[in-house]
This record gives sequence, structure tokens and C-alpha cells, in this order.
Amino acid sequence: MRGVGKALFSGSRFVRWTVVPSVIICGLTPPLLEQHWTAAFAWKLAVIEVCLVLLVLAVGWPVRFRWAGRVLGAVVFVGAAALLVDDLREQAAGDPKSNVVGGVRLFVVFGLPSLWYAVRGRFGFGENEPSRPPATLRGELPVLPEKDAPHEPH
Repeated sequence: MRGVGKALFSGSRFVRWTVVPSVIICGLTPPLLEQHWTAAFAWKLAVIEVCLVLLVLAVGWPVRFRWAGRVLGAVVFVGAAALLVDDLREQAAGDPKSNVVGGVRLFVVFGLPSLWYAVRGRFGFGENEPSRPPATLRGELPVLPEKDAPHEPH
């Protein structure tokens, strides 16, 4: 299980061409199936759609959009924390349908790891792996002609 995150967020073509179309289909399906739109449904759907776009960016192009995974982690953490607070509030009000144990599980299993990823930008406890070595210039750089210098025909 250790290499799953590395494989998923490596930006390989296989991952891009399998995950991205699936996420796009998942994003297009709920708006097409809903017949009775309410403001609450539209708000929830908008948050889900933004998270799906962030997921596509984070999985499809992880080097270019490194921030997308962190933002997605922060959104998941805030959602799990909000659900836990709501469950605790309902239990304090005496609602028999409140499920605090489920809220705590969600927060521990998804919320805390998402916060960890949002803060650190990766999973795990070890040191950061070194990124690619910096590009080195080989040979001489081309010299552009000066603005007022006469242009030599080739």
C-alpha cells in the first residue's frame, strides 16, 4: 500500500486517461439526473463539482497543479469537521438520529489525513523526498542580436 499515493499522483498517462474521464462522468451525472432543484442541492452540488475539478487537476497534472490536492484536502477536512460538529450539536439537542460515532470515524479516517495532506503536501511521516534535480544548462546559450545591429542574411 505504500506506493499507491506515489502511483496515483505521479501524473502518468495511464492514471490520467483512466481517472480523469471517470471523474468527468461522475461530475456530469448528478446535474442531469436531478429533477427538483433546490438552493441546498445546488450549493452541495457546486461544492462537489469544485472538488471533482480539483481532483482532476491533482491527479492529471500533479506537478503543475500541486496546490489542487492541498486545497482538496483542506475541503475534505473542513467537511468532516463540520459534520462532526453538526453531529455533536444534534446529540446535545437530544436528537435520537444523531450519529456521533459515525462523525468521529469520518473525521479520524478522512478528516485528519486530509488535513495532514493539506498542510504537508504529501502523506506519511518521513522526510520529504528530494524532487527532481534542477535542470542544468549544457553548452552555450544562443546570443540574440542587438536591436540596432544590422541583420546578416542567412
